[in-house]
Amino acid sequence: MLIRRVNGSPVEVARPHALTVTAYDAQGQAESKALLFSGGEAAVSFERIDPEDLVLPDSGDETWAKIRLDAASLERVPTLLARLGDPVARAVTWGALREGLLDATVDPELFVRTIEQALPEESDLTFENVLLKGAVFELGRYFAAAGDRGRLSAVAVRLLEWAAPASNRQLIAVRALIALTEDAALLRGWLSGDTTPSGLVADEDFRWRLTKALCALGQFDRDHIAAERWRDPSSQGALPALRCHAALPDPSSKAEVWRLITTDDGLSNYEVYALAESFFRNDQVELTAAVRRALFHGDAADREDPDRMDRRALHRSGVSALLGRRVDADARRRLPGPRRPRHRRPSLDQRRHRRSSPGVGKPSPIQPLSRNRSRLRRAWRPLDTASAGRRG
Repeated sequence: MLIRRVNGSPVEVARPHALTVTAYDAQGQAESKALLFSGGEAAVSFERIDPEDLVLPDSGDETWAKIRLDAASLERVPTLLARLGDPVARAVTWGALREGLLDATVDPELFVRTIEQALPEESDLTFENVLLKGAVFELGRYFAAAGDRGRLSAVAVRLLEWAAPASNRQLIAVRALIALTEDAALLRGWLSGDTTPSGLVADEDFRWRLTKALCALGQFDRDHIAAERWRDPSSQGALPALRCHAALPDPSSKAEVWRLITTDDGLSNYEVYALAESFFRNDQVELTAAVRRALFHGDAADREDPDRMDRRALHRSGVSALLGRRVDADARRRLPGPRRPRHRRPSLDQRRHRRSSPGVGKPSPIQPLSRNRSRLRRAWRPLDTASAGRRG
């Protein structure tokens, strides 16, 4: 068995790697070997290598390297991943699949099959949370085949059926299903409380998620959003209401939201980002086709205030999933960086909201920012790539 190293840095780097290489048989039984190398490739000898084995470099997550599985191991992942007893090894495998998906070395169909077969058996809630959120986000980009949404939705249904009431697993499954399902009757039943899963607390976040999903499906309109905003006039309901408006699948609403994103200086950065997050959707491609063409050709950047639709808003809008990498890169080059001069601290936004919050009367559909919702992001550097190869 050969382990190959590919330099992932723009300059030549020859740092040593100390890692464990593990071969798993069809039942998930492991045989591990320690390896220390810094050259281009190194041989690892096992007592036996079965053609059905899954060979996993860095199975203990001991070195800083991107892992790429050989073709034979990749084919074994959907059936064998759930049988790996070591949660660290499973995490390494999920990470290798994810990085391979981003690098176009893993077929999205294989990734979806792995989710279908291995995720319901996964005992670590972290994997469920990250993968289901990632699967929702990647719809239309990597998971763009006909039926992918339905298949991922079916996984969420299985997770929900097997989850204990009031458990974290139940909450994760519910949130994923809300984002994936096209069953409006199911969503309406949960919102009304008639069929809400036992043990689930129907808080404001839950109601806003359902409202946004129903807006995107064309089941709810501005009146429904206003009614929900009336129920939740707090500052915490401001951003979800904006996302609901941006998700409405009608041309007039899309035109109004795009005008706000590109020209309204009365909105804070966070409000612009909230609108952008729900504006471009893979199930509303025709509605935003003109805007996407304008972004590509630069018309929007020339016609509108360029500060309003900056690169960060472009990223959060999800337009990358619809433009494609080459077109998206061209659009990003035409847009400025983050709008640093206009950044406002969350406390100022909240103070502004307290001054403008209506004490009586119906709240307006678009309200100032609620709070700063920072997101943890992992900054990836160029990494070495360690891959396993079988001797022919």
